[in-house]
Amino acid sequence: MLAWVEQLPQLHQDPVQESDFLKIKSVFIEEELMSLTMAIIAINSWNRIGVGFIAPPQQ
Repeated sequence: MLAWVEQLPQLHQDPVQESDFLKIKSVFIEEELMSLTMAIIAINSWNRIGVGFIAPPQQ
């Protein structure tokens, strides 16, 4: 599962391989996989906004 989390934000360097997709798909049903993917996308977006605006981390 962590491979999926690490792989999605790095698509510009290394596209998702079918074998990786099949591994994650064997663990989650479609709705769960979509929710996980959307969470990854949201967190990646927030991180990029924070870096772009040089926002200090919140505690």
